Amino acid sequence: MLDADIIALSEVDKNTRRSGKVYQLSELKKLTVMYGIFVKSINFESGEYSIAVLSRYPISKKNAPLTLTKS
Repeated sequence: MLDADIIALSEVDKNTRRSGKVYQLSELKKLTVMYGIFVKSINFESGEYSIAVLSRYPISKKNAPLTLTKS
């Protein structure tokens, strides 16, 4: 059993070819019995690639204005 309250994840796949079309966050939520959110970064291999958060507590709000700008 995990003893973490919050876990930050990077390089999470949702339905990409390289992960066998698996929604990785969904699988991690089942395995850890935690709540989770997925914040899409880019389209990738016919799916999505992202950052995600797992939490022991329900997540009531999501705000992730992650944008790239030219410098």
